[in-house]
Amino acid sequence: MIWRKEVDRLIELEELAGRLVEDIGSYKALETVCARVDVPLEQLEAMGGRLARYPKVRQSARELVMTLKTLLYERRKHMDDREERANLEPAYRALLEACDEVLGKRSV
Repeated sequence: MIWRKEVDRLIELEELAGRLVEDIGSYKALETVCARVDVPLEQLEAMGGRLARYPKVRQSARELVMTLKTLLYERRKHMDDREERANLEPAYRALLEACDEVLGKRSV
């Protein structure tokens, strides 16, 4: 029962991260993006703490949150965001790999 709850949390983390990566990393209108991501971004940040017993998961979640927030900031300020966009996919992949270390590799 406890393991099932951990699995559910890790899957929830992956899904939430994926939605945020898609929303913030997209080229959708900024107003649309901002309306969708404020609460989920806070949730992603909190999930790192909920999964603190897995240091790699926690750290990769922190790094992804930082990348997402930086990219969102750069978009809001109309800055050149190419470097942060380039960091987005590797940060997301690092989170997925950390989750896979806990859960075991799953076939897709």
